[in-house]
Formats: sequence, structure tokens, C-alpha cells
Amino acid sequence: MITLLPLQAVAREHEVVLFVRPGETPSFPRRLLRRDPLDVFARRSGIERAWMPSADDATIVERLRRARPDVICVSSFRWLLPAAVLDTAPRGAFNVHSSLLPRHRGAVPLFWIFHEDDRETGVTVHRLTSRADAGEIVGSDRWELARGTTADDLNAMNAERGAALLQTVLRRIERGEEQSSPQDESRMTRAPKVPRSGRTIDFDSWPAERVWHFLNGVFPYYTEEIGHPYAGVVGWEKREGGGEPGSVEETPDELRLRCIDGVVRLRKGR
Repeated sequence: MITLLPLQAVAREHEVVLFVRPGETPSFPRRLLRRDPLDVFARRSGIERAWMPSADDATIVERLRRARPDVICVSSFRWLLPAAVLDTAPRGAFNVHSSLLPRHRGAVPLFWIFHEDDRETGVTVHRLTSRADAGEIVGSDRWELARGTTADDLNAMNAERGAALLQTVLRRIERGEEQSSPQDESRMTRAPKVPRSGRTIDFDSWPAERVWHFLNGVFPYYTEEIGHPYAGVVGWEKREGGGEPGSVEETPDELRLRCIDGVVRLRKGR
């Protein structure tokens, strides 16, 4: 959820003493960085900015100690923050995660939300600990995931509702009304990095509507290996019989990906 909305939400009601981004200071021309919406907003708001080149960077710890934050807020950071960083904020560190924890802990929850055919999704704010996405939950917002939603649609919704949820959590902390609950480990699932090769769809059990929802949701950021390149997802239709599930039928304009109860129609790629 790397968008401007969480930063704007925090800055609207609180003083942001330091804005930290993961990675090395960009080597490209400064004029290009100045077009980045996050950098533009921070600069125009007078917020001090810093880059964190690694998880164990001592420089950031020192800068945080000088800045003296009450709270650390995180959204889509690249790695786990060490205890030395978390300890600089006396009222705690909190992360906005793009799933309903403990479901889909990990780096890419959106892919697995579509892959696992979740009918409900949401955002969670939790305390940061030494374990990824495992800290106590301090707030969540959930909603029905409409069929045919795309990753861009979901990312935009996560950003909007995650920013609003973070505002609510910070207000509660400020008033001393924070409520937290431990995560139910028995309901935990993982959201690891997406496989770079191979098939992720179980064509022997997934109906065509599910295959369509998944492929449409994650395109163009991920394309399934079907033996043919495709340039988009058109739709799906019921069909009796029609060949081996997972095989592809070519027409002059489309690819038709066979499933157990129908086909998914794909635009031909090059």
C-alpha cells in the first residue's frame, strides 16, 4: 500500500517529525525525485526526510532519537524494523497491513487474497514486534470483495480505508483509549513472495469463475504460465466438456483457457 494517503492522514492531525523511506538515497537526478508525490508532500509540509539503506542502519536510530517520536507508523516498509528502531517511540510502533490479520501475513497479501478466493477482505493496524505482521491488533476494517475487482482497485481501497483506520487508531492512543487483542494463531496464513515460474492455479478443482476472478485480479502484475502469452482477461463462460482443464484453445482473436466447467477468455499477447 505504497501511496500518499497514510502519510497525509497522519500529518492532518499530528506533527510528523521524520519521514523515513527504505533503500539507498536515489542516484537518479534530484528533479525526478521532486516529482514523487510522497517526496513532494513531505517537502511542502516541511517534514524532515530520510532514507534507510538497511534494516540495521544505525544512522536512522540516531536520527529517530533526536526527533523523539511518540509513535512510529509504518505502511509497506521493505523489512522488519529492529528493536533499536521500535524502542525510540515510547507509545509504540504500528503497521497498516493490507489484509485481515492473521490471514495473509507477509509481503504480498493482495496476490494471495485473489489466489485463495477470499470473499471478504480488509485492512488491519497492528503493533510492530520482532515477528512479521504478528503483533497485537489495534484496529481493523473489513468489507466484501466484489467479484472482478482488480489489484489496482483493491490497492486504492486499502489505501483509503487504511489511512482512515490509522487516523482512528492514533486518536484512540492520544486519548488513552487504545484497545488491542492478540492474533489467533490457529487462523494464520502466509502471504510469501509470488512464485516466479510454474502454475499456481489448480485446474483440476478451480471452476472457471474462480480462475477468471484470480487472473483478472492480479493482471498485469502477474500472469499465469499457460503456454501462451496473454495481454488481458476478457471474461468467462460456462461450457460442458471441451478438453483438458488448463489447456488452451486458440481462436483468431482470443485464447480460451479450459477449466472444469467452462472457459476463461483471454486477449492474445505477443
